[in-house]
Amino acid sequence: MRKYKVFIDTCAYYKEQFQFDKTKSLVMALLKNEVDLGNIEILLPVITLNEIKKNLLCDVEEYNIQIKNAIKKVFKDKPWFNNEISNYQILIDNNRLDDFTKFIKDYHCKILNYDLINSTIIQRVFEKYFKNQFPFENNKYKKCEFPDAFVIEILKTFDPTELIIVSEDNGFINSFDKDKVLIFDDIKSLLNYLISKNPKSKNAFYHLSIIMDKYKETMIKIVNDKVKNYNVVIPHVEVLTVNYVKSFGQPYDAKIIDFDEKYLTFSVSIVIDVEFEYLNDEQEAELKSCGEVADFIFKAELLGKKDYKLEVIKDDMFDCFFIDKL
Repeated sequence: MRKYKVFIDTCAYYKEQFQFDKTKSLVMALLKNEVDLGNIEILLPVITLNEIKKNLLCDVEEYNIQIKNAIKKVFKDKPWFNNEISNYQILIDNNRLDDFTKFIKDYHCKILNYDLINSTIIQRVFEKYFKNQFPFENNKYKKCEFPDAFVIEILKTFDPTELIIVSEDNGFINSFDKDKVLIFDDIKSLLNYLISKNPKSKNAFYHLSIIMDKYKETMIKIVNDKVKNYNVVIPHVEVLTVNYVKSFGQPYDAKIIDFDEKYLTFSVSIVIDVEFEYLNDEQEAELKSCGEVADFIFKAELLGKKDYKLEVIKDDMFDCFFIDKL
């Protein structure tokens, strides 16, 4: 499989709600997997980079004031709730910009700087502008299309047979020869194509989908056998008895770590519940239950087309259920 150079338009990131944290988005985790496999290189023109930053910047303080006022209005007949609301330091936290900066580094994005815009590109852009050609096809909004126009011309300097465009902007995608350049509406469609063309990825996701569909109960049993004797640790609190440490839920958010002809290694998140007695401040035994999300790394041995032997090879619990505070 050839290595593609992939441009992802701002609208495609918007479709994923500008979620750049691969630990919170399976789409972004799978995109990272394709980067790590060497199947794609993400092209990021500075023009697009700045456009994304502009979308991510917002007046969080003003939004929080509006949210607080809205909540107060809801509870206007219960004014005692207002004190609780006023104690909130912040209701939303805009960390998308930090995640985007980390995304650029972790995904090894190739930054396309302004110095790629030469006199030839400038000439092409203005010729299209005066001829109302894509992306200037709409007279009403044509002056807003200069950023896209320059990005398009920069991307056209690359080999079209190695280029993939991810965008649903008609003015943008109609600027490329669809017989030469691969174009997808969104990142999910891109991933489906890459997986279908890469036997390694295709097989890995095929097996993972079967495991997540047919082996969830098996995974829960294996996890419960592993964690049932884990200690409950609470700083400065004496734990008297532990009734159980186990999961009542289902594995979710599965991510491929490694794959070969015989083994598939993947991570899943599972909520682990615990019930225990502890000595409270009054020196009395008190019953408590709570749950925490834990990540488990499984290794699946492929025994047959749809048969697997599963084992947990690692978790992030450090052989205990740690409770920071009660």
